[in-house]
Amino acid sequence: MLKGVITISRPSGSGPERIEIEVQDKLSGVKFFEATIGLADFTRALTARGDVPIRFNFRPKLVGLKREHKTEIVFVPDGKFMNAEVRGRKAVQPYFVDGWTGDWKDTQNGHNRNDHGVAGKYPDGTVGPGSTYRVKFVRWVRKDGTPA
Repeated sequence: MLKGVITISRPSGSGPERIEIEVQDKLSGVKFFEATIGLADFTRALTARGDVPIRFNFRPKLVGLKREHKTEIVFVPDGKFMNAEVRGRKAVQPYFVDGWTGDWKDTQNGHNRNDHGVAGKYPDGTVGPGSTYRVKFVRWVRKDGTPA
């Protein structure tokens, strides 16, 4: 049996009164079940009334997996012949191995820039100027450590 956490809340603010229910897998940290139910319907459900309608999202794909993360320094060539998105996507693509994925948008965030004006290898193999960026990568692994 898996371990998890349930949260039942009554959000305040605009809109009809409602109850929100979230169930989070302890290992992965993923909220895999989220439900919204009207306050009156929630009251009926608590008082043993059956078949009370709810709206919910269910995402079981990552339940029971562990999230790993790392940061890599990625060289991005100067953008003389490619737009920023193409350069970023090409720069992070070689790191997508063993289930690791990263966000090319990290290469567009000046706060992630590690060094500017450095020489590095372009996708065609030539060497030229560019910048290095700290890019976050994540993957999900099974209990035995193999990528999911």
